[in-house]
Amino acid sequence: MKKQITYLLFTLLFALTSSQVMAQKNVLYILAEGVKIYNDNQVAGAGYGTNAPDTSYGIVTKSSLLYNDPVSRMLKADPNFNVVTIIAQNGAGSPASYVVALNGTVPAGNSMAVATGIDQTGFDLIIVTENVATYNFMKASEGGALTPANIQAPIIYSKMLHFRNNNTIASASAAVTKTLNLSMSVVDASSPLFTGLGLSNGDDIPLFLTTSDDYGQAGGNRSIDVANSVEITSDGATPITNTLLATVPEITTPDQAIGINYFPANTHLGTDATGVLAHDAIALPFSWGASVKQDGGNITSQYLTIWRNAAYMLTGLANPGGLVANPSASAYEMVTATYYHDFRGGDASSFLGNVTTPGTPLASISRISNVDGFTELNVVNATTSAQSRFKSDGDNILSPSIDYVSVRYIEDSGDNFYDATLGLQLKVGSEVHIKTLSGGKVTVPLMPESTLDYNVSAPNFNNGARAGVVDGTSLTGPSTVTYNQDIDGARADDFTFEYYGNAGGIDFNFKVIADGAGTDMYLPYIQVDFNLLQKIPQEIAYVQASAYAGTEAEGASSYTNDPIVRMFNADPNFNITVLTVDNDGTGLDLTGYDMVIAQETFTSTANIYKPTGPLGIKNLSIPVIYNKSWALRSGRAVTDADATMAISPATTLTVNPANQANPLFSGISYIGNDFMLYNETSDNNGGTGTNSIDVLNELDLSVTGTLLGTNPNVTVVDKAIVVNDIPGGTKFGTGTDDILPLTSRMIAFSFNYGAIIKGDGANITSEALTLWRNAAYILTGQSVPPNLYVNPDYVTLSIDKVGETSAVSSNVKAIGNRIYVSNVKSATEVNIYSITGALVKTIKTNEDTDFNFKTGIWIATVKTFEGAKAVKLLTR
Repeated sequence: MKKQITYLLFTLLFALTSSQVMAQKNVLYILAEGVKIYNDNQVAGAGYGTNAPDTSYGIVTKSSLLYNDPVSRMLKADPNFNVVTIIAQNGAGSPASYVVALNGTVPAGNSMAVATGIDQTGFDLIIVTENVATYNFMKASEGGALTPANIQAPIIYSKMLHFRNNNTIASASAAVTKTLNLSMSVVDASSPLFTGLGLSNGDDIPLFLTTSDDYGQAGGNRSIDVANSVEITSDGATPITNTLLATVPEITTPDQAIGINYFPANTHLGTDATGVLAHDAIALPFSWGASVKQDGGNITSQYLTIWRNAAYMLTGLANPGGLVANPSASAYEMVTATYYHDFRGGDASSFLGNVTTPGTPLASISRISNVDGFTELNVVNATTSAQSRFKSDGDNILSPSIDYVSVRYIEDSGDNFYDATLGLQLKVGSEVHIKTLSGGKVTVPLMPESTLDYNVSAPNFNNGARAGVVDGTSLTGPSTVTYNQDIDGARADDFTFEYYGNAGGIDFNFKVIADGAGTDMYLPYIQVDFNLLQKIPQEIAYVQASAYAGTEAEGASSYTNDPIVRMFNADPNFNITVLTVDNDGTGLDLTGYDMVIAQETFTSTANIYKPTGPLGIKNLSIPVIYNKSWALRSGRAVTDADATMAISPATTLTVNPANQANPLFSGISYIGNDFMLYNETSDNNGGTGTNSIDVLNELDLSVTGTLLGTNPNVTVVDKAIVVNDIPGGTKFGTGTDDILPLTSRMIAFSFNYGAIIKGDGANITSEALTLWRNAAYILTGQSVPPNLYVNPDYVTLSIDKVGETSAVSSNVKAIGNRIYVSNVKSATEVNIYSITGALVKTIKTNEDTDFNFKTGIWIATVKTFEGAKAVKLLTR
């Protein structure tokens, strides 16, 4: 499903009228030291760990960036809240805390800073997230500052493990159960905590799409944790029976349980005075990992709405009502990945390699599978041993949720490869061990041809932190559970099990037994299914003029496979479709696309751009990268404008310092305030010419400040098109109708298409392509990558061009073992490469300089705002 995502809709849903905006409430949002971020956009810093995204299941799974998880992001977007996030750890002395990192502005009168303790002064709400460990400041026995009796503001507790073992409250009986639930059942629908959800008692509230680990990776058994047998009283003795607002099946004592709860001030939790709440509190039993998985793509709008309602309840604000939109959720779809451990032989994907002869004894098979370039099986020569005859080594990319599969105790002449349909033929006493990691559904097929049975055992399956479903039976709960059952090897339905537990996994043993009064058990394969959240690629319509076909210069890109198309084809976050149409735009249909790129190949007078055309300003219904600046003139795309055009031969773009932090320029470095777009100018078709940037001046725009990248040919900043970010609702020209729709934010470029395709990618810099990439991420509402996109076809230097005449004034030469950079009149970057093209040294300077360099032959490139040149150097 293709769905347009815009920040505009998200903003509208959160917009508050002036009468609703009240004095800001200060929120203290607490994370724990050591929180792990699985996102390649996260920069390193104090108090947290940076990791690459999880790719163990063939799909990229990212967690939220620090200080930008879905809940804090929602609260920060609400003008009623000022959110201060801290990363905290134990202090040097009990019960001190220690602030490792701080993000936000603390309230007036609050002294909290990095390397101080937690100061609650001035805060109206405290949120203890689920990743906070039981530090001293959470312990009743240490007089912790955030235990019920010591809080100085209403609080949201989100970690049920705090309410056990005499931690945050004094309670020896409280026990926590980690459940696999993705929803909770409403107990009291009248609670304001459920405002906007339209619920009745007994309704399920969908909260998560999948479980996770503690930090948002693909696998894991975390979603909702609950506490049972908690003393909840009004005075230490008299039970309170109405605090539980939503429940799960694992809650066994509703009046003495913590799921979703509202506790008014003075509620007594536990058995002594340290548990008497000084302020109102709400318990939300939600796992941090499941909450930040896929940066909010794993949570529902109902989840966010409950958090919003909790914040409004506890701060006394009037609830704005309605359901909170979660734009991240619509960016993902649930997919089921299926993997096989195959014993049927015949090809490289089988555990038996390409053994194809029926009846081949397992003891004599020496060829093993090597699917992913690593040894998939370890063969043990002993035929009667508890060791594996066949054992996967745990790196099998086809089944990452399985640690290993092994066949043990095989018989020399009895156990064999049967055929390409039934796989292994096993006799009494043989064992198949499957060590599953967390999260997958494992299927062991039961074949009607089998005449023996299995005994299936999984010792200590639950063991407190483990849970799952085995052969249709749910094994959950706080107690230790041992699974041990005999199953009919020839029954009609397969044997399945799901395991959700710690990283060590658990071993399921399938032992062939004599029950069944036969002689054989057949095992063709083991199947693993895993539910994953996959990013839905954003759909780009790349609109090109069909008349341009065949006009490309020799050596230039085809207009259907230019560097921009190739870049987006390589990005899993996009699907790009090249649509070639005539100058009228006949048959152009943008239905189902998330954004459109209107490329420069059309003539500026083409009807496709005119007010009646499909790419006319007022007819654009989706965001657009508009790369035809000269069409924005009178009688063309706009009906009344005094715009004038100017051809610029500049191969660089200037970005004023105030705009350099704009996400449109993410990943781009500057020489002074400039960066290169192209090596050379071009004609319109990628050949020799003088075109580069098609500047437009004197265009009337109803919005100012749209120009982000400029050029010396610009005359009036607020009336020029070079690189612009133009919001929906902007009027173009002086007419009344040429208004960009609210749903169609425009990023306008003025780049000559010939310069883009010249040299089939060799002419356009990585910086220029990064600009195109960033624009697409912005227009589709995605987080802009922080790194430069590297153009694999860009020719940084060319030996053939060394010594050619250049407009660059800065010079570089070698004398003896020194290199001299002279005649420097502006910011200059010098890159020195080996003769094989390896970058050896980079310097940036605004003045003449010189330095020692090692002996050799080198190529130096010199870049300034005037362009670039290459020089051969010999140092002795």
